Amino acid sequence: MHGLGGYVREVEFYRQFGADPGIPTPRCFHADIDPASGVFVLLLEDMSDSRLPEGATASVEDVEVAVRHLAPFHAKWWNHQRLRDLEFLRYPGGAADQVFMAQARGALAAALPAAIERFGSELPTVLVTAAERLLANFDTLMETRKQQYQHGMTLVHGDYHPGQVFFESERGGRFAVFDWQTVSTGSGGDDLARIMVTGLSTEQREVSEGRLIELYHSLLVEHGVTGYDIEHCREGFRLGLLRSMGINIIAAVSIDPALIEEFEASGEVSMTEVLFGRLAAAVEAHDVLDIVPT
Repeated sequence: MHGLGGYVREVEFYRQFGADPGIPTPRCFHADIDPASGVFVLLLEDMSDSRLPEGATASVEDVEVAVRHLAPFHAKWWNHQRLRDLEFLRYPGGAADQVFMAQARGALAAALPAAIERFGSELPTVLVTAAERLLANFDTLMETRKQQYQHGMTLVHGDYHPGQVFFESERGGRFAVFDWQTVSTGSGGDDLARIMVTGLSTEQREVSEGRLIELYHSLLVEHGVTGYDIEHCREGFRLGLLRSMGINIIAAVSIDPALIEEFEASGEVSMTEVLFGRLAAAVEAHDVLDIVPT
């Protein structure tokens, strides 16, 4: 992650936003980094009394809690001037963003054939098609991304899934979001799509996603966001699914096979279902291929 600036972003997040980020986080006592080497130190609050979801599937109740915290966070930073002022947040279209997006494009171009070779038919055709179209029309899709930002941009976690969230527990633990290496300026739909498509089974998502999208939007409005209607919100969710696809394909090729075997030995659900199956179902349900040029 150092090559993509992840360590710098996390340290800078705690330095710049740690006192009042708008969403609960572990308290940070010290944050420092050597930008050249990427060696860093974070001294964070002990969160051992809090609860992490068990297994690869969160409850709908936990995901709803995460959404209820997400919307006020996004509303706090909606079109905020600080998003432009802090270079590490990669304001869309800026120099830092252009460098990062070129790196992301290269990473996906390298990962896609490796994922096809490694996972074969377990990598759904709809995701391969979407990824190939994304790579072939990358600049056009970046313009689509900019158009979405005209309806509103905010501070986003960037990888908002249940494994990055501490939840309240019977031991007195509290809700808090951690692992801010992917924090940036972006569309709130990226975080909203990520928490649902990674945290819920396809069946859970199909039953609850409409209500959760509407809940998220209503809370944005309640916390002062204007000019962003529910259709803009749904479109942001669709684009967020496309972004999640890229993240998962890139991540999948670097997973240790031993970890996959250990995960699947639990018998709950296959790793490829978590990485690809849930996402493919959402991509098809929301006609995401329609927004990716052929």
